[in-house]
Amino acid sequence: TWGKGRRAAPPARMDDGLMDLVYITEAPRGTVLAIFNQLPTMRHVQCSACELDVGAPGVIIVDGEILKHDGKIGLRCLPKAFALFAPPTYDAPSVKQAKKLRNSK
Repeated sequence: TWGKGRRAAPPARMDDGLMDLVYITEAPRGTVLAIFNQLPTMRHVQCSACELDVGAPGVIIVDGEILKHDGKIGLRCLPKAFALFAPPTYDAPSVKQAKKLRNSK
């Protein structure tokens, strides 16, 4: 989430085995900020793997990490590849409760 709980890809789920991609090209800071205001309504792509050909070497930001690339970027979703830790007292919401929470934002 970013700025007041907005989500770039509202239908994204951590447990569906898919990654949700929102692509923004290089742009002046003001343009990027304007784009951020549209993120919840922008189209995004869901996939388990993909290759992006951006035409020239550069950098890509993946979950806050800046990574160099040679113009082609291969992405693959690894389901259940990380452990999520929570305090023993955490009471996870049911699927129904989680949907209601997601839709209330």
